[in-house]
Amino acid sequence: MSSRTDADARIQTGIRRLIARAVFVNDAIARELGLRLVDMQVLNLMSLPGGPVTPGDISAVTGLPSSTTTRVVDRLEAAGFVHRVADPTDRRKVTLTLDTARLADRERNYQALRAANTARNDRYSTAELELVARYLEEHVADPVGQPH
Repeated sequence: MSSRTDADARIQTGIRRLIARAVFVNDAIARELGLRLVDMQVLNLMSLPGGPVTPGDISAVTGLPSSTTTRVVDRLEAAGFVHRVADPTDRRKVTLTLDTARLADRERNYQALRAANTARNDRYSTAELELVARYLEEHVADPVGQPH
């Protein structure tokens, strides 16, 4: 049995390793699709339920300056992942829609990873998975060190 300090240190180390692994895996997938890592992360956020749907939303969620967000959206549009749709009542506003066919190309890159994660999760009880899910949801909802 480890102490609380030891357990906390293991969690901190595990999070750092998980982030590093996720960055490298996502970077490789992004390059395979002709995207940059930041493009892939914005696309990931956009494809989540309740994800950003306007360039302003992207800037708010990511902390990216609007000029960077514009360049990311330009690259995602050029790669066929998103389409800009003008607001019919205010031509200054634009909504971003995902191209589902092109998004399916990206999803194929994650199938093996998801299958491995599901197999790993099968080793845990529902109660244990609920605890991990709650932990992750709390940390994502209230990130520490969020860039401003």
